[in-house]
Amino acid sequence: MTGSAILNVLIHGQEHPERLADLAHGSLRKKREQLIAALQGQLKVHHLVLLQELLTLVASLDHSIARLDREIAERLHPFEALITRIDEVTGLARRGIEVLFGELGWDMSQFPDAAHAASWVGICPGNHETGGKRLSGRIRQGNRWAKAVLVQAAHAAAHTQS
Repeated sequence: MTGSAILNVLIHGQEHPERLADLAHGSLRKKREQLIAALQGQLKVHHLVLLQELLTLVASLDHSIARLDREIAERLHPFEALITRIDEVTGLARRGIEVLFGELGWDMSQFPDAAHAASWVGICPGNHETGGKRLSGRIRQGNRWAKAVLVQAAHAAAHTQS
């Protein structure tokens, strides 16, 4: 919030570091002197043009993300009860659930059991043994989006006291 506020004021011509530092939110208010020092400098006209273009691009991307979020919510509305139940699992959040179902699908009958789904995602350790000697425990590539969500969920669950 602080960064956005400062950038928006900068493109309108305000360059006074103390006034810009007054826009600080939250924990940055305690670091006012450091913020003032960081805001020292000179903005040339070409800097302002580039900054305006970048802020326009960020606003456009924010608008696209919001539009896609609405589309996802609309398409997932029929599954709301299931999503709410799964959301109670420690470590999983709604966005992660959306990604998992986007990658794995709603019909889990294609996987005979959880081990097969985990193998498809690529989170099962390898089991390369020969002559009683374990050679590699490397995991396979798998689906990187589903793997990322499951790893994050595992880390969150591991760090939750319940």
